[in-house]
Amino acid sequence: MITGEVKNKVDKIWTDIWAGGISNPLTVIEQLTYLMFIRSLDEKELENESFENLTGETMPKIFPPTAAGQNLRWSRFKEKDPRAIYEIINQQVFPFIKKMNGSSQTAFSRYMDDAMFLVPPPRCSRKLSPAWTNFTSRISAAGICRGIYTSTCWASWPPPARTASSVPPNRSVI
Repeated sequence: MITGEVKNKVDKIWTDIWAGGISNPLTVIEQLTYLMFIRSLDEKELENESFENLTGETMPKIFPPTAAGQNLRWSRFKEKDPRAIYEIINQQVFPFIKKMNGSSQTAFSRYMDDAMFLVPPPRCSRKLSPAWTNFTSRISAAGICRGIYTSTCWASWPPPARTASSVPPNRSVI
């Protein structure tokens, strides 16, 4: 079970997204995972750039080297107005990550083929706007992700043990 600061961050993000109209826990987790993935792509690009600077070796690029491609990076748009952040993610970054593997038939490509960015825009809810404003300070891949999964999926884990009396007739206890 999580407690303290991480739990408060998870609860705040959860409340803000619910206020924006997403109430299915799996959808919330999916949408937050997209946002964490977008941020982690930029972190990986920063790591590759540091490696290039240290070794002089060229690393593969995640984002196109053009100005428009570089504007897709989390570190480039995280300080903007919440509405601008939403527009950038919804209209530029999310379509970019959907097409990252091109036409390959990887599991990622198949999953992302029909993926949708459903996080409500800040203008739909005054409560969600502060979440966008401070999202980078509240989202950390380790703490928040663990907290979200713990609070939603594993709150009642392990499930109650199945006994012969709890199994319908003609079924076996697994």
